Amino acid sequence: EKNNNFSRLIDQNPFKFHQQEMIYFHEPYPQINSANELSLVCYYSTQNDHLKGIYGGYDSNNEMCQAFIYYYPKVESFPLCLSLPVYKNKHLMNNKRNWTNKLSLYIKDELES
Repeated sequence: EKNNNFSRLIDQNPFKFHQQEMIYFHEPYPQINSANELSLVCYYSTQNDHLKGIYGGYDSNNEMCQAFIYYYPKVESFPLCLSLPVYKNKHLMNNKRNWTNKLSLYIKDELES
């Protein structure tokens, strides 16, 4: 799928926790060079857990967004590649109040603003 200068290489929706797999590309292989940017985008659904909310973490009950990418040929000066989630409104991430529909709408409005 191409959208302006964006090419989607993989779309794994829905992701199934117990059916994680390696995804292999076939010829013609995607070409990624120094002018390209490689991004991983994850969307989380809270529709089955609307009472507590969903938080990031490494526990099976948490959401995580990560990819392990193998490439060839070896690049000797490959920089360290790390990223962290960017939350526009960090005060919403550690909310200890009771989860209610009113709070849910407040958070939705805050995140969209």
